Amino acid sequence: MGSVVRGAAMLAAAAAAALAGCGGGSSNQPVFGTVLGGTQAAATVGAAEAGIDGICGGAVSGTQVIVRGPSGTLLATTNLRRDAKATAALKLPSVLAGPEGELAIYEFSTSIPAGNGPYTIDVVGVSNLVVPDQQLSHLQLSCG
Repeated sequence: MGSVVRGAAMLAAAAAAALAGCGGGSSNQPVFGTVLGGTQAAATVGAAEAGIDGICGGAVSGTQVIVRGPSGTLLATTNLRRDAKATAALKLPSVLAGPEGELAIYEFSTSIPAGNGPYTIDVVGVSNLVVPDQQLSHLQLSCG
């Protein structure tokens, strides 16, 4: 029985050493951002009639966000999610914020291995932004 306990202890020590060699669980850095988005039509109408600048047409719930490292290596993917509270605070006209326009504040979050940037944040089909690692936790994307 003693050899089983020693074997388990050695496996645990080896696993801990392997994690430490890889940086362990603490070697990730958060990526968080927001974007004012909506359908292409809402972006056009919002800019022309409501004077809202920076709307990313095509950035709606479910739009894929890709994070790539300095050499173009894929690090993470996630999707945009509507931030209902932040959107409500904008008091947007219902014709823009409703199902046809989907004008809203959208957010995304993920984590990537710690490292040095620059990183590319790609809101697929909408926007592509290169940022340093210091900005990864508070990105505010805009278009136009």
